[in-house]
Amino acid sequence: MSRMTLESADLRVSIADNGAMSVTHKTADVVWDQDPFEGSPGAVTLRELATDSDVTMDLGKAGELDVQVTADGHGARLLYQGLVDDKGAAVLGASVEVSIALAPEAAEIELRIQDVCYDATRFSFGTLVYPQRALPLYTHVDDGHLVLPYNQGTIVPSGRFKVPLRDDWYEWDDLSWQQSGLAWGTQGAVADLGIYGWNGLSMPWFGAFKSGGAFIGIIGTDTDAMVRSVLNYDLQDDFSRRAIKSPYPRIAVSSPVWLSVKGAFAHPRRVTYTFVPHGTHVELAKVYRQRAQEDGLLLKLTEKAALNPNVPRLYGAALINIDGGYPWYTDYASFMYTWNDLKQVVSDLHDNLGLNKAVICVWGGYSKLPPESLPFHPDWGTEEDLRSAVELAQEYGYIYCAYHGYASLLFHSTSFDPEESYVTADGAIGQRWGGRCSATHLKYAKANLPEIVATTGQNADYTDIISCSGGRECFHPDHALTRAEDRANRIATFEYSREMGLVNGSELAMGYAMPHMDFAKGGMYHGKNYFLLQHIHAPLLSLVFHDCQVMFDGTVGTSRHGEYSNEALEGLAYGIQPIFSFNMPHYAGARQVIKETAAAMSAFQNATATQELVSHRYLGGGYDVQETVFAEGARVTINTDTAAFVTDDGLEVPARGYVVQEPDGSRWSGAVATTWATGA
Repeated sequence: MSRMTLESADLRVSIADNGAMSVTHKTADVVWDQDPFEGSPGAVTLRELATDSDVTMDLGKAGELDVQVTADGHGARLLYQGLVDDKGAAVLGASVEVSIALAPEAAEIELRIQDVCYDATRFSFGTLVYPQRALPLYTHVDDGHLVLPYNQGTIVPSGRFKVPLRDDWYEWDDLSWQQSGLAWGTQGAVADLGIYGWNGLSMPWFGAFKSGGAFIGIIGTDTDAMVRSVLNYDLQDDFSRRAIKSPYPRIAVSSPVWLSVKGAFAHPRRVTYTFVPHGTHVELAKVYRQRAQEDGLLLKLTEKAALNPNVPRLYGAALINIDGGYPWYTDYASFMYTWNDLKQVVSDLHDNLGLNKAVICVWGGYSKLPPESLPFHPDWGTEEDLRSAVELAQEYGYIYCAYHGYASLLFHSTSFDPEESYVTADGAIGQRWGGRCSATHLKYAKANLPEIVATTGQNADYTDIISCSGGRECFHPDHALTRAEDRANRIATFEYSREMGLVNGSELAMGYAMPHMDFAKGGMYHGKNYFLLQHIHAPLLSLVFHDCQVMFDGTVGTSRHGEYSNEALEGLAYGIQPIFSFNMPHYAGARQVIKETAAAMSAFQNATATQELVSHRYLGGGYDVQETVFAEGARVTINTDTAAFVTDDGLEVPARGYVVQEPDGSRWSGAVATTWATGA
C-alpha cells in the first residue's frame, strides 16, 4: 500500500507504508519496483561495544515512520524511529533520517541519508544499506541487464540467453543459485564491490536497463561506500539452512552500502538516480561522463599534452614490461640482465619489430627493495650505461620509466617497518603489497625519484599499487587516516611526479585518479573473484574516460598466459593498448607476438587515442560480436567466436577477427590465428 506519492513531469515515486520506494518512469512507461524480498527500504547495522557483535535493524519494521513532504511537493523527509533488532527487541535511541528530492525538470531522484543516530556509549556505526534491493530486474521475466563498472565494465543479463555463452554457460547458471562459488573457485550470486580497486568498481555507479527504460545510480559520497549486487539470486542459501525453498523471486539488483568512518556515521551520504528512456549501458555511461565532467574528473589527454609534451608519446604505444626480478628480488641471478642488454632490446623493438611507439618499463636495476630503490645495482652496469639506454629509447620517441612500489611492506626488505604500516582497528598491520600507509608514500618518492631522474634522464614515472584502492582507513596513532585522507595522499604522490615534469602512471585505471594520471596499467579485467562479473564484457570505463587516459592491459601478448587472448580484440575495440611482460630469457619467444600485435593495433590506437568512444553494441543476439564507434567515425567490429560472422548489412567479420571501417569508407581487417604445425 502506498503511503504517499511524489511526482514530477517525468517520474512518480511511490512510498509504501514502511518507507520502501518504487518508481514509475512516466515518459518511458516503465515501472521499477521496491524490494521484492521483504519490501524493505533498508537495513542499518550497529556494532555493540560490550559484546563486539552486530545488531541489524530492518527500517521497514520501524515502530514509527515520520514523513514530511516539502512545500513544492517534489521531496520528502523520512525519519525511521523505534527500530528493533532481528529478534524484535527495541534498540533505544536508534533512528535513520533520509530525504528524497525529485528534480522538477529532469528524470532524476536524489536520496540523502542525512543522519544515523544511536547511543554511542553502547554502539558504533557499522553499515547502512539504503535503498535496499530497490528497482530490481526479475530473472527470466525482464529482458534486461544489470550494469556494473566492474574493472572495465560488465553487464549481467536477467533474461534468458538468446545465444548461449560460448564457454561454460552452465557455470553462469550454477553460480547464480548460490552465494559462494564452491567448486568454481569464485564468489557466487552476491557481490560486495568496493568502489575503486581490485575486484571492485572503477567508477562510483551502478545501473540497469530493460525494455523501454534504464536508470543509473551515481554515488556522490563515494569514499565511504560500496555496492552490493544480487546476481539473479533469491537468497536460497538463507533458506537452505532451514531445509526449505526460498519463497522469493530471483532478481538482479544493486544497492548502495554506506560504510562507517572509523565507527561513526560521520557525514551525510548521497546517491542520485537518473532515468533514461530506451537506454542501454551506453547511455548510462554517458550520463556518468557528464557527471564526471561536472566533478572535474574529465581532464582530457589533449589538455594533459598541453601540460607535458611527452604525453602524445603514449598514444598507440605498447607497454613493454621487462622483468628483472624486482620488486620481489634485487639479486636473483636468473632474472638479472644488464643495461647493455636493455639497449639491445630497445634497438630490436625499433629496428626489427617495427615499434614506432613504446613505453619501456624496467622492473629491476636497484640495490634496495621497495619502497626504497637506490643505489642502482652495480651488476647491471654503470650509470653511464643506463643513461645511454634511456637516451636511445627517447631518441626513438619512446617513453622510459622504471618500477616504484612505495606502498610495499615486504617482510624480507631492510625497510620493513610495522610502524609505517596501515594498522587496523584491532592493531593488525597490512599485507606485503599495499600494506605501507599512504602517509609515507610521498616521503619515499621524494627520497628516490629526483636522484633517479637526474641519473637516467627518464621522462616518465610508474608507481605500482597506489591506484589499486580508492581509500583505506589507518588507525596508527602517528598517521591515522580516513578513506578520504588516504585517497588525498595517493593523489598527492601522483601529482608529485607530474610536478617533476614526468608522464605518470600506476597499476589500475580508476575514475578518481583520471585527472592525476596520464596512463594506467590495468585497463581491462584484473580482479577475478566474480565469474559472473568478468564473463560478459562492456567498455564502460572507456565510454567515459577513453579520451582522458591511455589505458593498457596485459590481456594481449606475453603477459604470462594471455597470448593472443580474445581480449586482444576487445583492446582494439575499446581503445586499450597492449602490455607485453617478459623476463629476458623469454624475450626471444615474445618477439613475434609483440611484432604482430603492435602492427595490428598501434597505428589505429595512435589515431584514436584522443577521441571519445561514443558507442558500443553486441550483434547477433549474443555477446561474441561487438561493435564500437569512435568520435570521428571509425567503427570497429570484433568477433571472438571461432566461426566467421556476417552482420545484417553484409559485413563479414573473420573468426577471432576484426574489421575496422575508417571514416573515409576504407576498411582493413585481420584475425588471430593459432594453428598446429606438424613435422615429418
